[in-house]
Amino acid sequence: MIPTRSVALLALPALVFATGCTGFLHSQTGGVMSSYADRHMIPHLLADDDIGMACQMGGALTGFVASFERVSDRPDLPVLVSYVGAGMCAEAVAREAELRQARAVRAGQASEANDARLASERAHRDAAARFYRAFQRAEARWPGIGDGACPTIEEDERVHFLLGLSAGMMALMHDRSARGTAGVPMTIPMRVARAAKCLDDAAWWGVPNALQAAVWMTVPGSGPKDVDPKVTLEAAAKVGDGVGIRLARALQVIALAGAGDEEGARAAITAHGEAVKAKAAPAKWRLLDAYARVLTTHEADRIWTREQGHRGPTDDFAALPVKPEAPSAGDEELIEGIEE
Repeated sequence: MIPTRSVALLALPALVFATGCTGFLHSQTGGVMSSYADRHMIPHLLADDDIGMACQMGGALTGFVASFERVSDRPDLPVLVSYVGAGMCAEAVAREAELRQARAVRAGQASEANDARLASERAHRDAAARFYRAFQRAEARWPGIGDGACPTIEEDERVHFLLGLSAGMMALMHDRSARGTAGVPMTIPMRVARAAKCLDDAAWWGVPNALQAAVWMTVPGSGPKDVDPKVTLEAAAKVGDGVGIRLARALQVIALAGAGDEEGARAAITAHGEAVKAKAAPAKWRLLDAYARVLTTHEADRIWTREQGHRGPTDDFAALPVKPEAPSAGDEELIEGIEE
């Protein structure tokens, strides 16, 4: 019969081996999962135009994929994309609250309008936080983004770099709508504008130039004195229209609407709709074009809701209500005659 102490000593190496083996397995699993997410899950996601599925995936898998950095290398790039998807979910909530607020204002329902405004601010805060975390993952991969020389960007990582810059801009825009409650640094826009020069504009559908111009419009006096950001935005939007990825066009719509240029925003929304009818999105990037369409659709819905009390038609996202023309002198006399 083996003494109890001997049994314990014999079991100790097995316990140590089992513990080490578990750590090894976790590390290997983390590496495999991160690689799979980057090489297969994300390309599959980007090729699917279902925004709802993308946002749900981001919300469900971000924590799971990010957790592998506890046992393996940091999976910054797949987590970046997951946070962008999660940000889309919060954006959707914010959009619905904004439209609810506009309907309540139009109906004169003060309490409902105020509640919708607060709900919108909270959703914008969540969206800002998630997009900012995506930007921070880009910072972790490329330290000092926009603070100096262009970093070395591998060819298969350039889309992540572009998404990281776009996430930075979206984070600040949402934080402004949340009255700064997400704490997104105000230095991000200029960093994004400088870093956008590190990508070839034509190769990335006009988005780099659109990001720069959007920053110049958001931060007055930040752009070159001899450059009109509206002209730059239109040129960038046409590049994206030509290849079927209308992200630059959507950035133009958002920038013009944010600057209070409703006529310019209306023209850009109409152009977006025409571009969609003229050319389908490339299969590899359908999600990005679908996201651009969602952004523009919301701006169109805001116009519809302000003027008609409801969102726009489903079959034509770029259709806009026709503004009534001011009555001429003859029309006014006719109206007065009818009233009499």
